[in-house]
Amino acid sequence: ARVFSIGQASKENAWNVFVHDVSDRSASYLIMMDGDVQLINPDSLWLLISELETNPHARIAGGNTVKDIGMKWSLNPLHWLSLATTSLRMTQPGQLCGMLYCGRTVFLRRFRVPEFIVGEDAFLHAMTATSLFTEPPDQTRFVRVEDATVMFEAYTTPRSVWKNLKRRQVGYCIKGHVPVFCENCSSTSRCGEP
Repeated sequence: ARVFSIGQASKENAWNVFVHDVSDRSASYLIMMDGDVQLINPDSLWLLISELETNPHARIAGGNTVKDIGMKWSLNPLHWLSLATTSLRMTQPGQLCGMLYCGRTVFLRRFRVPEFIVGEDAFLHAMTATSLFTEPPDQTRFVRVEDATVMFEAYTTPRSVWKNLKRRQVGYCIKGHVPVFCENCSSTSRCGEP
């Protein structure tokens, strides 16, 4: 393993530097994992790769999330609400867990995440579902691997829950508007191209 110091602090920039500059050029797959999560299943990374090996249509294999409060014995009402909202969201088709996913390198290296994007996972979702905005959305280009699980610290205060809800709304807006923005890009400079 190698550690790289990146001058510009942003998840979007780190994604671009990793995918295009520092990852192994011969790699078939790239795994992205947030620094503030913990692998629950030690086989999680292998399970993501295995899913892409056996499903040639999928471009991204995503993990599953567990909130740390789900491991506690006593929960307060805000904890129950937090757990319920995650369960609802993750049962919807085509959901991408931005905390842990594996992508085909040949696909990921076809684009860059623009610096103006807030929430690279919403952009990645849109790029993948539409095959770089060249085809109608196809949610089967994502596969969620149930046993590839990470745990993260849940938002449990009213302030942190509110901030997270606002951030999610921004992500949903991006997912809905990026295709329109990119369709308006000139034909010589397609959105997100390296």
